[in-house]
Amino acid sequence: MSPGRVLVVDDQPHVTGILREMLQHFGYEASSAVSAEEAIAAMLHVRPHVVFLDLQLPGISGLEALAYFREHYPAVPVIVVTGNLEQEMARQARDHGAFEVIGKPFSLTVLKNLLARAMKVASPQ
Repeated sequence: MSPGRVLVVDDQPHVTGILREMLQHFGYEASSAVSAEEAIAAMLHVRPHVVFLDLQLPGISGLEALAYFREHYPAVPVIVVTGNLEQEMARQARDHGAFEVIGKPFSLTVLKNLLARAMKVASPQ
């Protein structure tokens, strides 16, 4: 039995591929989207327990997507993952309801521990 479903949202396919592989190695069911629009559509059929969301996305920004997820899927923790971990950006992500904000690159240990914490409060929609 899978420990949960995770949706990875990043506009860089190699990043989503690496994250999906790591998550699957940990036993999670992992899906990915390369834009916020694709992620919003995927929420209906993936029904993730947790979302990993990059802030730098084409089209709808990561912050706008985060606000959408908080409004429509409040029980799904959203972990913001960004290569540009500025204090102001991290504050905005937390203000928009991010479960946690982490910078790229991050360690497998950080990923595993963060997912375990998020899964404890997760409730798929």
